[in-house]
Amino acid sequence: AIPVGDQMWSSAPNVPFTDVPGVGFSDMELYYDADGNVVKGEYFCLSDNGFGSSDNSADYPLNIQHLKIQKPFTYRHAETTFEKYTEVTNIGTALIHDPDQYIKWENGADIQVTYGVPDETWDEYVNLRVLTGRDFDPEGLAVISQECAVLGDEMMPAIFMVNPTTGVVLSPFVRTPDIDEKGAFNGKFLSTRSDKV
Repeated sequence: AIPVGDQMWSSAPNVPFTDVPGVGFSDMELYYDADGNVVKGEYFCLSDNGFGSSDNSADYPLNIQHLKIQKPFTYRHAETTFEKYTEVTNIGTALIHDPDQYIKWENGADIQVTYGVPDETWDEYVNLRVLTGRDFDPEGLAVISQECAVLGDEMMPAIFMVNPTTGVVLSPFVRTPDIDEKGAFNGKFLSTRSDKV
């Protein structure tokens, strides 16, 4: 077992976990059927990056959940007259993974495979190239169809395409360009403290 406080695990006192814990969602978007129609009460829900930062979320597999929520639910931290909690059904969870090796860092590092994984229980995730909270901090999902969505990352920031049903990454990431006072690209990209380049 990996000890509490190790960088590969959350600082929660009951780690290591026997299953992947549920974390909050960064975004919830309407679910579309195969014909492109909105399915009432169903949503694509984008996981947050894990346990709070890229430093302690290398063992959290990023995912998109397809949830069924059949009655009104609370938005904006309980600022509503609806009941605060409602039962949901998880129709499916897609791990965000990169089998076609689109995601590579400019410094030559590969995704989480390079940074190490907790133990042999992650062997299958390594083979699938599952993205983790060390790789990205997903904050937005623009669903185009069952097979295509744009995922927005907060850490660089950047965007890339993903299949929201299967979790397969469909494109390299595109970093957010910086602009000058006239709105023209100034040759630089926006960066944050957590940027890996």
